[in-house]
Amino acid sequence: MNDYPKSIHQLDLDSVVISPEIIAAVRHFASAKPYRGSIPERVEKFRTLINDVCEAAGVEPPDLHFSFDESQSSGGSFYCPATKQIVLIGMPSVITTLHEVCHYLNGPSEHVACAWSLRLFRECFPNSFTRLKFSGHMAIKKRDQP
Repeated sequence: MNDYPKSIHQLDLDSVVISPEIIAAVRHFASAKPYRGSIPERVEKFRTLINDVCEAAGVEPPDLHFSFDESQSSGGSFYCPATKQIVLIGMPSVITTLHEVCHYLNGPSEHVACAWSLRLFRECFPNSFTRLKFSGHMAIKKRDQP
């Protein structure tokens, strides 16, 4: 059973406390333009993000597996506590990556992971955050209108 919030309005992003070191790691990642480059280049950027956030948190990084595919959603991504592995599937997604890193750092609560990842994304990718729409707890990139 999960405890996903039914809507973004159930999350108080302003109350989420994140260390300045983790925010700095995500800002460094943002400056690397993670949405640009080939899939192998982007995998390396995401790997660096995860390693840098874990270093900022004072923990060893988890085992990582990437199966990036721009034709499918990142919603199948997950963290497996038994193996300490993050598996990122589908479209490369900063929010999904941060969500799974939060599970690694802070446990299974979906409310915590949603709030933490959205708060970091809002802080470090403010322009992209304003272009999101929400369906339940899911942040979705708005498509350009024709």
